Order: sequence, then structure tokens, then C-alpha cells
Amino acid sequence: MLQIQFLDYNVIDALVPAISLEPQHIIFIYDSKKITKKYTNNIEKALRAHLGGVSIGFVDADMYKISEIKSRILDVVADFKDERICIDITGGSEIMTAVGFALGYKKGYQIIYTNLAKSTIFDVIKEKKVADVKNITINDYLIAIGAKRSKDSHPLPKKSEYYRVCNVAEYLFKHIYAWHALQKFLANRCAKSDSLSFNITTDITFEGKSYKSKDILDIFVQNGFVARTGHNSYKFTSANNRIHMMNFGVWLEMYIYIKGQDFFDEIYLGVTLDWDNVDMDDTRDNEIDVIAFRKSIPVFISCKMKKPDAKDIYEVAYLADRLGGSESKAIIATTYNVSREKDNTAGLYQRFKKMNVGFIEIDSFMTHDPASVFNTAIQISL
Repeated sequence: MLQIQFLDYNVIDALVPAISLEPQHIIFIYDSKKITKKYTNNIEKALRAHLGGVSIGFVDADMYKISEIKSRILDVVADFKDERICIDITGGSEIMTAVGFALGYKKGYQIIYTNLAKSTIFDVIKEKKVADVKNITINDYLIAIGAKRSKDSHPLPKKSEYYRVCNVAEYLFKHIYAWHALQKFLANRCAKSDSLSFNITTDITFEGKSYKSKDILDIFVQNGFVARTGHNSYKFTSANNRIHMMNFGVWLEMYIYIKGQDFFDEIYLGVTLDWDNVDMDDTRDNEIDVIAFRKSIPVFISCKMKKPDAKDIYEVAYLADRLGGSESKAIIATTYNVSREKDNTAGLYQRFKKMNVGFIEIDSFMTHDPASVFNTAIQISL
């Protein structure tokens, strides 16, 4: 079978139909003025991980010229005259899919469309199911967009630590300023040494306010992340714990990562997104805190242990749209109570709605199961 697809920057639309149907030949019609060579190479690489030696080709056509698109499709069909022809209208520009549908209908080719919500590929003309969707993985997705994990991302918590990490995180969410004071102290005191041992003053400060160091350190001691060795002396119980305790926002990121384990098909921490083919040293601003996948749909989650601002909302919305296309979801997890501004027409809540970005108020996990919390956030982002 020859499967003709129309290529845009929606990775899901490019990969899912091909991986699900496993045709012998795949030809993508694309506009080289819009689509880069790097992107087509990445798409082919991601597909070959599943389809092996299947023939994959890319044919250039101006996305605004109906006659040119039609001509390219007919040329491709002529090259595969002995093959059954299938035209997929899931991806591509509106003009491309319109031409594909019209030509396919006239010539009697099979026309298919992927409905991710129903996990089904169906025949548009016959109005019947063709196949179940085979979901892509985060690895497929990262290959296709040219992304990779951050080299300096923090260590993942072990499963045996999940309960203790959540205990600490939930305490920190309620004592953010004291935690900020401790983290700032540790970052300044321990950054220049690899030693696991440290001494701390009785009082620590943040923004002019004083906090008792023992009060905030006790939660880490109780959960085994540090050990008390003297009056004001402590020792990190591992190098990873040292890293985590010197990073202010990592506890929220790990908390979301842990809570998402049973809801998402896959979930990653600290993914560096590289789509501009630049040196990885220049891509630190392209890191998303958490990327998760559920039924082939990427969910970008930005974690903020503060009140999010308009810039935070815009950034995660942009990343989701740029990298995941129309099917992707953008969410901000925050320690701030966004709902308190629900009735303020110029407030934060309305900004989330306007940008189609979901939000998770972190204390909602205390009263609702994780599936309910994530589903609610995803619904807000629709």
C-alpha cells in the first residue's frame, strides 16, 4: 500500500497514521518553504524506529497552489501504479487536505483520518473504522522534534522515595518562604564544595524575614534526606539529595512527576527542547519542567512555586503549540490559588482561559485523586 500524507509541524499527525497502518510505502507532500530539511529527517528517523525498511519519501509542493499539489499527488501515484492508494488527510495545510480529499474521492482512493480522541483511524468515505491507533512514545516524539533530555537535569527520585518526596514537598508548599531561606542558604554555602556535610546558622533569612533553620530542616531529617550530626550540623544522606535541596523548584517538579505516574502513559522530567539546530549550551531557556504523554497527546507542564505571571503562561502555551501542534496541552502547576481570581475579568484566571492553558493548584491533590486533578487541568486547556 502507498500512503500519501501531508506534512506540517504537527508531529502526532505525521507519525500516528503511518505507525498505526504500517504501509509499504509512505510519501509526504510538504512545502519546503515552510518545512525544514532537519524536520523531515527527524520524521523519517522516528518512523524507521518502528517501520524499519519501509520506503519513505518527501515531495515538495507549494502549499498555496492547488494545481501543484494535485500534480505532485498524481506524479506520486504514477510512480506506484501497482499499489493500493491511501490518502491520509489528518495533517497538512487546509488546502493540501482539501486537494487530497477531492482528488482521492474522484479517483476512488481510500481516504483516511485519525481521530485521537477515539483512538481510531477511519475511512472518511465509507464512514467506518480502518484500524485502532498505535500510540507513539515520548522517545518517538523527541526524535521527531529534534529534542533531547537536558544534560544537567536533576536526578529522578527512586520509586522507594516517592512517598517521602511527597511528604517533604507538601510541607514545603505550605512553608515556601522558610524553604526559600533554606535553599538560598544551602546554595550559597554548599555550592563551592562537594562535601555532604554542612553547618547552618540558627536563623536564616529571606526578604528580610527570619526563620529557624531547625524548623524547616526537621522535615528533611524525618524523611531521611539529611541527618543531624550536631547542634547546627547536618549531612546530606546522598549526593542526589544534596542536589535536590539546593534547587528551589525541583520539589514541585518531582511532586508532579510522581503524581502523574499512574495517569500518564509516560512522563519525563527536565527535557531540553532543541528545534533550532543550535548548540545545546544555548538551549537552557528551552527546557520544560515536565513532559507527559497520554494516548499520543503531549502535555507540557511548567511548575511554578510562586504566582505565575503572563510571561509564564505565554511561554508554556507557545511551547505546546510550537512543538505539539493543535493536539498538545499546556499546563502550569502552581502553589498559588488561581481560582481566587476567577471573578476578576483582568486577573490571572482569565489569562489562563484566554491562552488555553490549564492550571493545577497544587493543594488540589490533597482533596482529589491525581486523575481528577490532571483531567480538570486538561479540560481547562481545551
